[in-house]
Amino acid sequence: WQRMCWRLVECVPDRWMEAVVLGLVQATPGADVLSRLLGNLVLKNKKAQFVVTQKLLLLQYGHTTAVLQNLLGYLSLDGQRRPLLVKVLQELLETWGSSSAVKHSPPEQQQYISKAILICLSHLKEPEIESCRQELLASMMEGVKCHLDSSLPQVRRLGMIVAESISSRINTDGPVLKFQYEDDDEARELKSLLVQTPPFSAVLSLPDDDRNEKADAVLPLVSEGNKQPRAAAPVTPDEESDAELDSDDDLVPYDMSEDKELKTKAPVYIRDCIEVLTGSEDVDKWEATVKALESLVRKNPVATREVK
Repeated sequence: WQRMCWRLVECVPDRWMEAVVLGLVQATPGADVLSRLLGNLVLKNKKAQFVVTQKLLLLQYGHTTAVLQNLLGYLSLDGQRRPLLVKVLQELLETWGSSSAVKHSPPEQQQYISKAILICLSHLKEPEIESCRQELLASMMEGVKCHLDSSLPQVRRLGMIVAESISSRINTDGPVLKFQYEDDDEARELKSLLVQTPPFSAVLSLPDDDRNEKADAVLPLVSEGNKQPRAAAPVTPDEESDAELDSDDDLVPYDMSEDKELKTKAPVYIRDCIEVLTGSEDVDKWEATVKALESLVRKNPVATREVK
């Protein structure tokens, strides 16, 4: 069944790939279940890789901590996917250490990126840390300086917590950074992300007889709130049924020749333009994006310089 599932998700058209991947990431109870469903999709499909390693981590920040744990845990559970985990960490640290991002990004996005960094660190193995130790150290020093220069106390404390966490992973045998800040629930939650919890699946822990029932409860195909009542079809004699089928042939098709085609809505943000130009195959959307891009760049040159 795993191969069948992998084949199904690999055949999803690019225009639906984001919705499918996001739905599975949000619905699965753990990274191990997500890995069983997706397999190595991120290595075989560029759109899926963009959604997993870029859009859900760097271009969006409204997802829950559980989604981040599923997403990054999925990358860590296979040796072929682990290089993407290291690459994601480097890109997250690049954003975290950008003075422009610290100044202009909302605190919620900075906290989201910080959580993703801590979860990535929890999954790294010692050889992987050793291979990028100098890059981690440089990113830590640059990032903590940007955060400490901020006028917002929550941003400064966020930088302290992340810097302490990076220092504890790259200097396991030596001195580590220590800062003075209020150790409240938020700080403890962030630091707890550095401790990797073993993958757990409620589905896999059940006996074989109960597994299918639990899987249906955990991964519903249709949410209970969206279910529509289905009316029972009336039983009719064969002659009446045939007459109804024949009557359908007499229906006049609706004339749609004068219907106007809906125009593709142009993007309103530069990052949305980048997403369309790098991932969309819709010609109309491309044309609308190219037409809108010049005006967006002229209106907001600061944001343009921040996009890499």
